[in-house]
Amino acid sequence: MAINYFFYQKYLHRLLQKAVKESDTTLTHKDLRRMRFFSIFIPVMLGYGFGLLRQKKMNRKERRLMMNFSAATPIFDDFFDDKNLQVNHLQMIFSAQENYQPQNSKEKIFQKILFATQPKIVFTQKILNQCMQVFIAQQAAQQQTLAITLPKEKLRTISFAKCSQSTILFWSLLHEQYTDAEKAVIIQQGHLIQLTDDVFDLWFDIQEGIQTLATNTHSVVELENDFYHEWNQLKKAVAALPIAQRYKTQFLSLQWFFFSRALVALEQLKKLELPNKKFMPANFTRRQLVCDMEKWSNRIKWVKYFAGKNYK
Repeated sequence: MAINYFFYQKYLHRLLQKAVKESDTTLTHKDLRRMRFFSIFIPVMLGYGFGLLRQKKMNRKERRLMMNFSAATPIFDDFFDDKNLQVNHLQMIFSAQENYQPQNSKEKIFQKILFATQPKIVFTQKILNQCMQVFIAQQAAQQQTLAITLPKEKLRTISFAKCSQSTILFWSLLHEQYTDAEKAVIIQQGHLIQLTDDVFDLWFDIQEGIQTLATNTHSVVELENDFYHEWNQLKKAVAALPIAQRYKTQFLSLQWFFFSRALVALEQLKKLELPNKKFMPANFTRRQLVCDMEKWSNRIKWVKYFAGKNYK
């Protein structure tokens, strides 16, 4: 984690700070915080994790590629807030790269991070195709804002696909090819990332009218069971990989470090659930639903859950 913070400070911090200062209203300090968080944590969780699966550590160039793309990810996600966004517009950005004329500050910083920093990301046709798969999944996820309640399985499918296509894209940046066994692990990582985010973003998603497995649940215990099911599926997928056991153990330990945070948030939600009554998330306050991981009491709980070693 420390080395990624060093890379961020050295290569991205000034660029992002300058971008916010010169920005129109489309780029904010909140965006800066999101880009900083993604650029520091994703290269560890996914980049280092993928290195364990490949039995090959990220080199300096790969680490910077992962950091740059991670920083650009929140901006890429924000493009989908524009309901008029067309796939040919995204294709134009990727094909023109540094020659594209940005239409706002978000497009400008997106362009700088991906195409104007070194090492430059080479967007092969396969990576471009995967970018379009992310776009398609994001478009399907617009159904999560519908007023009608979505069936659980449909909601699970569209929300998990959105994140899984993104994790496949991150793998493609480092290593274009993958086996069926590797793909199963990558997809399952996406499932757990999405479910963990849903638990932590519960209050915010309710305010924005976004349906998730967390917003639509009537049982926190059931939601917790869903989490353990996805985790066990990840362990099963990792067990099927033809790599040394020590790499499997290290990979699962790393993933459990990040995903075990969800159990802290679920513990908080379970305290709100009354026996023999439906859990109705919309009836609770921000303070009740938001799990603040800045609190030392929650960090201590996180350490305890991580130390439980459910990754074995």
